[in-house]
Amino acid sequence: MSSKSLDISILLSSSIHEIKNQINSMIFRLESLQAQHPESHSDIVFLKQDATYIGNELVRLLALYKLNEKELRPQQMQHGVEDFLEDRSIQHHATSKAKHIQLEYHCDENLTAFFDEHLIACVLDTAIHNSLRFAQQHIHISAQKHSPFTVLSIEDDGPGYPQELLAEQDFSNPQDSEGSNTGLGLYFAAQIAACHENKDQSGYIALTNESRFGGAKFSVYLP
Repeated sequence: MSSKSLDISILLSSSIHEIKNQINSMIFRLESLQAQHPESHSDIVFLKQDATYIGNELVRLLALYKLNEKELRPQQMQHGVEDFLEDRSIQHHATSKAKHIQLEYHCDENLTAFFDEHLIACVLDTAIHNSLRFAQQHIHISAQKHSPFTVLSIEDDGPGYPQELLAEQDFSNPQDSEGSNTGLGLYFAAQIAACHENKDQSGYIALTNESRFGGAKFSVYLP
């Protein structure tokens, strides 16, 4: 790795950190406005959601850059999965409530797994954000052990994934045919999952339209 690429990486990291600090400051001010103007509660909730999403997008772009430069090394540590899912649920509670969507999570309280908490949180937050766009009334987050993998899933009651996407299950192209952000999000999720390794196993993602509600189901398999 050249000193030039290292300098760019440090510059990007520092810049994104500073921008995220500004976004967090903006979210804090929005929360103050929310308390002062309860009649605008829903509008402010959606503004906070958008601000949080922008911050997550910046983190995702930095991770993609590091992946391309072979600099990204997941910090796989043991985590209690139930606490991790609870944090994700809390993160999206206000938005789901404002949209009248029931967001629930379920996990064995003793389940643990080895993963990079920061990166997998980014993957799940993006998936939950997408579910909030399409769900009608329900989103369910769950985790269970399917040896040798721990499977984290997000299910909703929306229209589901396009059939061509389900048929291909190919996430190697960050662009999709509609020019939306879906292809980039799935590419990022697949790359982050694949970075998680244990012995001869690597992580991966899978999509189905077999959720408990009849809609989309996004799953990330961690070895």
